[in-house]
Amino acid sequence: MTEDRISAGELRASGTRIPDDVPDCATVPRHAIKIDVLSTSFTSDHRMIVDANVTITEPFEWIDLSVTITKDGTARHRNR
Repeated sequence: MTEDRISAGELRASGTRIPDDVPDCATVPRHAIKIDVLSTSFTSDHRMIVDANVTITEPFEWIDLSVTITKDGTARHRNR
């Protein structure tokens, strides 16, 4: 993946809520991510907690792939 895009999986790992129908491999341009920090705080074990609104201004993109595998005249379909 190029550095100018970020995946839905990366955003989910950071705590951003992404719709369930968007696969982890889907990407969106980084410039389409708008973050508004609402508050920050620190815990006694030196962690920083950030409360923020994340807005994604462009649609996610991914490829749906349908593959047909044949062996001995038998076709099987696999959708991803």
